[in-house]
Amino acid sequence: AKLRELCPKRREVRTLEAALAWVEHRREECESVLRALAVEDAHDGRPERELARHLIELYRFAEAIDFARRATERAPDDYEAWMELGHALANTGLEGPGLEALRKSQELAAGRQSAWRFNMIAVLQRTQSSFTVDRGAGELSFAWAPEGAEVLRTYEMPFYRSAREELAERYGFTPGPVLIEVFERINDFSVRSTGFEGFPALGVCFGPVVTAVAPHSEMRGHFAWSRTSFHEFTHVIHLGLSHNRCPRWITEGLATWEEEHKNPAWTRNMRRELIDAYANRELIKVRDLNRAFRSSRILFGYYEGGLLCRMLIDERGFTPMIRLLEAFDQGQDLDQAIGSVFQMTPEELDGRFERFVAQLVAPLKLEPRWSPATTAKRKLTLAAQRPKDSAQARDWDEQWCSIAWGYWQAGKRVDAEQALRKLGADVVPPRALFLRAEMALERDLRDEAKTLYEQAFAAGGEDYRARMSLGTFAVQAEDWETAERHFLAAEQAFPRYPEAQFSAERQLAQVYEKLEREDERFAVLERWLEMNSDDFATHVLVARRHAEKGRHEQAVRLFDEANQIDPFRRKLHLDWGASLAALARHEEALREFKVAQIVPPSLDPDAPDAPGDAERAKLFGLQARELLELERKDEAGETAKRALGLDPEQAEAKAVLDRLGIAHS
Repeated sequence: AKLRELCPKRREVRTLEAALAWVEHRREECESVLRALAVEDAHDGRPERELARHLIELYRFAEAIDFARRATERAPDDYEAWMELGHALANTGLEGPGLEALRKSQELAAGRQSAWRFNMIAVLQRTQSSFTVDRGAGELSFAWAPEGAEVLRTYEMPFYRSAREELAERYGFTPGPVLIEVFERINDFSVRSTGFEGFPALGVCFGPVVTAVAPHSEMRGHFAWSRTSFHEFTHVIHLGLSHNRCPRWITEGLATWEEEHKNPAWTRNMRRELIDAYANRELIKVRDLNRAFRSSRILFGYYEGGLLCRMLIDERGFTPMIRLLEAFDQGQDLDQAIGSVFQMTPEELDGRFERFVAQLVAPLKLEPRWSPATTAKRKLTLAAQRPKDSAQARDWDEQWCSIAWGYWQAGKRVDAEQALRKLGADVVPPRALFLRAEMALERDLRDEAKTLYEQAFAAGGEDYRARMSLGTFAVQAEDWETAERHFLAAEQAFPRYPEAQFSAERQLAQVYEKLEREDERFAVLERWLEMNSDDFATHVLVARRHAEKGRHEQAVRLFDEANQIDPFRRKLHLDWGASLAALARHEEALREFKVAQIVPPSLDPDAPDAPGDAERAKLFGLQARELLELERKDEAGETAKRALGLDPEQAEAKAVLDRLGIAHS
C-alpha cells in the first residue's frame, strides 16, 4: 500500500500488484495488469518473470511455468527468465526441458555467474546421464543410481505405492505423477533440493518431485528411509490439496503427526525441549509459528506443529484438518481459516494448546532448563518477604528454587546459593535438596550428594537426573541391585529419554547384562526402541533374540524396521527370511532370500567380499525351498539344481529335489 501511494505508476510496483493478485486468487485482475504493462512495453518480460519467481518461492512451480515461458517469449534474450523457467520445469519433474532452459540461461548470461544455476546444471546433468529410472504403480517414477537400485526398488517402490494409497484415501485427494529421486551422495541431494551444498535435511518435496537421501549415503545407519519417504509423500498430498497456500507449520505439523500415526517410534521425541518451553512460557504462538521455520527454532517448530495437529485431531477428528487445508486454498487467512473450521481465534487455540502441553509434561520429572530472561523476570516480580499464608509460602519457596536453579544452570553459583538462603527453615523443598546435591557433586562431595538426593526422594521429590546420578554411583560401586532400583525409577520419571548416553533404558540394559538376566535386558532394549526408530544395531540385536526364542512375529517386525534403516545387509535378509519362513510367510521369505543375493558386496559393511560358491548355493537352496512351499515346483527344481551345481552337498537343495522325486548325485 505504501509503495502504491509513493510511486503508483512504476512498473515494478504494478508487477508486485499483479503477483499479489494472482496469489490471492484475483487472476483476472492479475492478467489485466500484465496486459496493460505489455501494451506499454511489448518487449519487457520482467513482469511475467517476476511473477514466476514469486510463485517458485511459494513452491507453486506448475503455475510458474506459464509465466516464465511467456517472459522468455516476450524477451528471448532474458537469461534470468530462462533460469526461472528451468527452475520451474525441473521441480515439476520435467528435468530434461528444465536442464535445456538452464543451459540457455547460462549461454545468454554471457559470463554473468549464478552459483545456483551452475550447481543445478551439474546435478541435473548427473541425474540425466547416470540415474536409472523405474516406473511404478500409481503414476510414480523413481530415479536412482544403478548400484543398489535392485534393492531399493524391492522396498521403496511398494512402500511409496502403499503410502500414496493410504494418504489419498485419508485426505480424499489423489495426486498426479510424482518423481522420487534418491541420492546416495548427500551433496547431490542438497544441490538438487536447494541449489547449494550443506542442506541439513533428509528429504524435500516440491509437489510433483520428491528428493531423498539414500539409505547407503554418508548418513547411513542414522535415519529410517521409510520415515523420510512417508513424511515427504504427505507433502505431495498437502501441496496438491492446498496448492501450497497454507502456512508451513500446518503442512509440516500434519506431516509430523502422520509420521507418528504411521509408526509411534517415528516420534521426534523433543519432550525435553517441550518441558523447557512450557516452563519458560516459550511455546511458540500460532501467529508466530510460521516464522519459527526460518529461525534457530525450526526443529521445535516441526515438533510443536505436530503436537498442535495431534491435539486438534484428538479433539475434533481428522476431517477438520482437510477442511483447514481447503480453507487456505480458498484464500482465507489464518484468522478466517481457524475461525471457520474450529470456531476459535488463534489466541484461543494458543490457550488450548498450553493446557494440552501441561498434561503432556506433567508426568515427566525433570528440572527445566530455565532461561536467563525467565530467571530475571521471576526475581523482579517475586515478593520481597515470605508470605504468612502456608500455601502462598510454599509457592514462594518454589519460585526461589526456580531462581536458584536458573542461576546454577547459568554458571552463577554464588547467586544460586544466595537464592537458596531465601527459603524458609521449616520445610526445605525437594527441588532445593536436588540442587544442593548438584552443588555437592561439583565439589566432588559424592557422599554428601547421595545423602541430599535421598533426602529429596524421602521428602516426596522425584527427578530423572538425580536417579541417573545415583544409578551411576551404584554401577561404579558394582552395587547392581541399587543401580537397578534407581535406573528403573529414572525410567518411570522420564521414559525413553532421547539421548542414548543418558538413557535409563540403555543403562538398565547394561546392568542386566552384568547380572546375566538376559530376558530383562532385551525387554528393556525393546522399550528403548519404542521411541528410537533409527537404531539399526539394537533393532537387529533384539530381533535375533526373539528369533532364537522362537518369537518370530516379534522378530519379523524388528527385522523389517531394521531394513527401513539399512537394506544393504546380506545377513539381515537371511535372518529376516528365516523368521518369515518359520511363520509360513513363504512369498516374503522368498523375497528376502533373493534380496540377500542381490545386495552389492561393495555396499554391505558386514560382508564386503563377494559370496563364495557355498554361500551362493545356500541362497539358491533356500529360494528353492520357499518356491516349493508356494507350489512353484518347476522353478523350485531348477533353482535347487543351480544350488547343487555350486555345492553338490547343499542340504536345502537336496531336500527339495527329494520331495520332488528328482534324482541328484
